Amino acid sequence: MAITTYVYCHDKKKMVEKGTEVGKYEASGAPMIIPPMKPFVSPITGETIRDRAHLARHNKAHGVTNSQDYSTEWMERKAAERERIANGDTPQDRAERIEIIKQAMNGSR
Repeated sequence: MAITTYVYCHDKKKMVEKGTEVGKYEASGAPMIIPPMKPFVSPITGETIRDRAHLARHNKAHGVTNSQDYSTEWMERKAAERERIANGDTPQDRAERIEIIKQAMNGSR
């Protein structure tokens, strides 16, 4: 005997069979409950961090952040920025090249 599972469809305002196109769970717009964090010892000060508010104050006071603060998009943007710097393709690099060309044309060098 197979057991059928139903979920509530917000669009249709009724219960639908789980696994159907309408019954697929989508996280967008769904409430999310974050469990309380477990206390841990700060590697910076050795104090015990009790909760998220304490962690936020601690991070701000010591100028640090969590790795969770960096999204995939942020990491990709920073990688592209590092590549531009390595290749000498930043606005500052271009301005310096233009200045060198101007000086060469004026015979300043």
